[in-house]
Amino acid sequence: MWREAVLLAVGCVLFINMGLSEAIQEALCVRLKFLSCPKCLCFWLTLAFLLFSGCRVIAAVGASFLFSYAALWADLGLTMLNKKYNELNEKLSAYKKAKAHPCKKRRRAANTE
Repeated sequence: MWREAVLLAVGCVLFINMGLSEAIQEALCVRLKFLSCPKCLCFWLTLAFLLFSGCRVIAAVGASFLFSYAALWADLGLTMLNKKYNELNEKLSAYKKAKAHPCKKRRRAANTE
């Protein structure tokens, strides 16, 4: 039961970080606060899962708070990694353009004129 709750919390963070929640909200033309916040989504989904799995109420609420707090930090870390990835990707693209073969540069210049 606890292993599944941890996997659910990780899934909540990835669901929001990958942009799936935004895509669903845009497709449905609705804005739901708990679908935009990793803490909220993680708290409510893990709480519901633990309660339906037969966990005691106090333990379920406590674990849900811990999972939502961990989700906040996991989301922050993933956001920082995503920003670093985008910076490296821009540098790599600029490097590849600078190292392009001279014939390709001439063809591109001829095509744009």
